[in-house]
Amino acid sequence: MESSNLDTLTPSPNIERREEEEEEEKEEAPSTPSTPDFWPEGPPWWNPFNKDWSIKETSRIHNEMGGTGKCHFCNFSCEPNPGIQPWYNIPLLDHLEEAHPETEEWFA
Repeated sequence: MESSNLDTLTPSPNIERREEEEEEEKEEAPSTPSTPDFWPEGPPWWNPFNKDWSIKETSRIHNEMGGTGKCHFCNFSCEPNPGIQPWYNIPLLDHLEEAHPETEEWFA
């Protein structure tokens, strides 16, 4: 029986080396982009790549809650406070402290 050229084919050392390098790069590369230092524990709306927007959104949500008297996180509601400082709504602040203590740092 005659042997063909296919019987003697072997992978090129260059191809093997390239495959090994690609696998090493995959292992070293992070699966998700790294987050900036200001990534907080907390608000689900927080965008780690846009700190200014995140701060404004936090302020907007806080003011909206106080102004409407409705909790952003549950069905709690109280009298609205459409005054000069809409976030300063005592019943709502008390509710947030009791029912959602994790928000205390978010709205500080």
